[in-house]
Amino acid sequence: MPIAYVLIKTAAGAESKVFEALLKIDGIEEVNVVYGEFDLIAKINARSMDELRDVVVKRIRGVGGVERTETAIVTISSIKYPSEEKLG
Repeated sequence: MPIAYVLIKTAAGAESKVFEALLKIDGIEEVNVVYGEFDLIAKINARSMDELRDVVVKRIRGVGGVERTETAIVTISSIKYPSEEKLG
């Protein structure tokens, strides 16, 4: 099950509208408002890479007010691998 964090840049003033729209998308576990270059971060928990691609490319980028996204796919998680020996 791929997990990813999507950093989202919105149009000025569209943060709330985009935030609410993201909460309705299946596969998005949480949405956070952040300060910096990006306005929101969404955590996706998908069943497959195809589903992850669909959520990012079609659903998130299809929300009005989304100007740009950057996706970071999790490869190792402290939740699944709590000890250093799993890191290699």
